[in-house]
Amino acid sequence: MALSNHWVIYDAAEAALAGRPDRPDEVWLVDTTISTGWTAWCLIRDGVGFPDDETTYRYWDFNPVELVAVG
Repeated sequence: MALSNHWVIYDAAEAALAGRPDRPDEVWLVDTTISTGWTAWCLIRDGVGFPDDETTYRYWDFNPVELVAVG
């Protein structure tokens, strides 16, 4: 098992994307260390880091069993 924190992962994502013309619109981090509940954060949206920090919904918790396979 490897552990980190969302700020370290954000910094690494920013460094990896720096100067790229094909940056994604959004980058999400999904914590799957607990099999019965996952947490998702938007790390980057339109070049802004942690765009939801000042909102009511800073992150989303959900049960992976409730996900529907697509494709």
